[in-house]
Amino acid sequence: MKKHEILENIHINKLIFGGKGLAVAPDGRKIIITGGVIPGSIVNLRILKVKKGYLEAQLLETVKKSPLEQELPAHYQVYGGCKWLPIAYEEQLKIKAEQVREAFHYVEKYWDPSKQTPVTEVPESDEEAFDGGTVKQQGIGVSLERKPPVFHPIVASPEIYGYRNKVEFSWGKYISEKEGIHDTFRFGFHAQAQFDRIIDCDYCVLADDEINAIFKEMNTYSRKSGLPTYDPKTNIGFWRHFVVRKAHFTNEIMLILSVNHEFAEYSRKFEGDILVFVGHLMEQFPHIASVYLLQNSGRADIVTGEAILMKGKPTITEHLLGKTFEINPKSFFQTNSLGAEKLYTVVMELMKIPQKRRDLLEKWEPERTVRNSTESEEAKFWMQKSSVSGILLDLYAGTGTIGILLADRFEHVYSVELVTEASKDGAKNALKNGATNITFINEKTEEFLPKFLSGNIDRTPEISQKRSNLSEKWAPEWAVRGSTVNEEAEFWAQRTSLSEVSLIIDPPRDGMHPGALPEILKFNAKEIIYVSCNPATLARDLDSILANSTYSVTDIVPVDMFPHTHHIETVVRLEK
Repeated sequence: MKKHEILENIHINKLIFGGKGLAVAPDGRKIIITGGVIPGSIVNLRILKVKKGYLEAQLLETVKKSPLEQELPAHYQVYGGCKWLPIAYEEQLKIKAEQVREAFHYVEKYWDPSKQTPVTEVPESDEEAFDGGTVKQQGIGVSLERKPPVFHPIVASPEIYGYRNKVEFSWGKYISEKEGIHDTFRFGFHAQAQFDRIIDCDYCVLADDEINAIFKEMNTYSRKSGLPTYDPKTNIGFWRHFVVRKAHFTNEIMLILSVNHEFAEYSRKFEGDILVFVGHLMEQFPHIASVYLLQNSGRADIVTGEAILMKGKPTITEHLLGKTFEINPKSFFQTNSLGAEKLYTVVMELMKIPQKRRDLLEKWEPERTVRNSTESEEAKFWMQKSSVSGILLDLYAGTGTIGILLADRFEHVYSVELVTEASKDGAKNALKNGATNITFINEKTEEFLPKFLSGNIDRTPEISQKRSNLSEKWAPEWAVRGSTVNEEAEFWAQRTSLSEVSLIIDPPRDGMHPGALPEILKFNAKEIIYVSCNPATLARDLDSILANSTYSVTDIVPVDMFPHTHHIETVVRLEK
């Protein structure tokens, strides 16, 4: 088989992570297909690449529709950002859950002895898997007996339509000599896998009705403005992107107009006209609380540049699980607010060690209350200890949302994030929520961990010193009572070690940096929570952790925060 060869009547077996289709060629090789195919359909393909173990192909046409394909309302449009829309949501959940299960096939060897050999490197993608793996060295954890983890049912998104709190529209063109199309003004979304082409949007099913209504007003105004869309090839034109952010729980809306402010024909008059239009828009839609003009003259097709507040207040407010978060034009925030609550609830429910500490403290509290009725300092101290304990390292923290939500469970939280602006946002939101026990650190995780382990970063806040002093004060009495309260003595003996550290790891799609993985194991932490947006790199990182430690995976929870897309979150708990 050769490049550009046409394959006819190919049956699509399933979808793999990334939204690509998987089929089998007549010669038995796997075919990975782009173009938005649906399992069960029969299609014609064009071969794009020929690899050793598989082919890459592009969808040409659908010969027979899949039984999974559902009829859509006439006003629904399928874009690259919602290409699973024709698949019923229950089927989407089954597909995503199965993709997570398949990713864990590569680490099942750690709890299923029948899958111990051959030992290979976990592939970082399905493409790599089809080309085979390389033999790896066995670590101390390979031969350990472990219980299999609990694979929990996938957690569905509370809403499947209109759930996005941030929608990014683009202006541009659609020019194709082959199709006879020469449209210089389009406003909508990028064509799938064609970033230089825009498809006009009539209605976005992932945005709610209010966002769609605002988009229509912007569409009408921009077309009548006389200003052209931006052309990245020539760096000429004005209109670039239109971002709408809407807080689900407060309904506050922020608009961001990304424009090429260096466009020669742009003048004060146009700036005044836009300001008048924005004023009318805010009157028509009272939920609009903030409007920005983003000066974006760079060639890259991204929303960036200096944000200038045109009208309204600098930020909008969103609530998550009882906490308040301020969102500015460049803030990272989960795009599905209700889905984010589901995800973070899973994280908090899986964190068992802080709860175990509190249970032990409550168990001993009555005895201490009787013994120390006259020792107000000790009584006050133990009351405090019944609610918070230990240190949390929130790695790859972004704006620190998880750390803020969990701050009241821990004595101190370290929020580690490379992007400075994200940490600044996190610090502001922590202060707003009274979470004064969080330290925000701008550093690569792989560089932070050795410093923390060596003591170059203070991991003993003031309350820890107080606890240490009090512990020394009462140590003799505990020693006397030790024969009957060994569990308590052992518990507090651990309080000065790194075992009191809990880890939350929430890396980007590429997974953890290889330099960070060995450092993680040096903590001897009792539990690790790993939040992943890529099952393949999750499995790769778990392979490294399990092979070189005595950790066991106890729980696996897929969480769907992005209906009608291929994206899936997975929360994993590891415990010693």
